[in-house]
Amino acid sequence: MSILTNDLLQQRVNELNSAIFKIMDGKVHLTGFYNEKRLKTHLDKGMDNWMSKGLYDFSDVTFKNIRNNALFLIMKDDEIIEKHKYSVYKQDTVERKSKSGPLILTIRKHEFLDEWQITVLKKTYSFTTKSEMIDYMNENFKFDFEI
Repeated sequence: MSILTNDLLQQRVNELNSAIFKIMDGKVHLTGFYNEKRLKTHLDKGMDNWMSKGLYDFSDVTFKNIRNNALFLIMKDDEIIEKHKYSVYKQDTVERKSKSGPLILTIRKHEFLDEWQITVLKKTYSFTTKSEMIDYMNENFKFDFEI
């Protein structure tokens, strides 16, 4: 188990495929897993199938840049207080209204919140509702697919 700084905690969040954050005594006990299935097996059957562990000072982190289908469970007092997971809703080609040329656009949906993301040209835009995201897309892109 290692003790690392908060910048490394955010970096670790962005790298992991799934994880459990246990918040205890001002620290985050982070247990990383290869995938969601292993995380659930660990919780359900108590298997020691984790791939990494770390100890970090508590700080706010964002889960907006986590990998597709990565599950993150935030626990305090042995209760799950937050869940984060983004799944790809749609990936297709679009064109910007201001410039020509095709771009790959990925739409992701948060599995537990009404939150949406668009990723294009390695930049991610977050929206609190689907209609807000659609409005943004209509203003900035040409596309011929249903959302």
